[in-house]
Parts: sequence; structure tokens; C-alpha cells
Amino acid sequence: MQIDMSNKEFRRLLDLVYIGNWVLNSTRGE
Repeated sequence: MQIDMSNKEFRRLLDLVYIGNWVLNSTRGE
């Protein structure tokens, strides 16, 4: 399986992962 995506899509994917992780940590903190 080969993943081929542009740099822009890759950056957006990283942003989604970062935001998702931040939300999980913030909700867990409370």
C-alpha cells in the first residue's frame, strides 16, 4: 500500500492529529 499525497494535505493531516491529541489531553485533564 503506497500513500501519495501532497505536502499541503500532509500538513493538514498533522494538524488534525495534533488538535485531536490536544482535545483528548484537555478533556482528560478535567
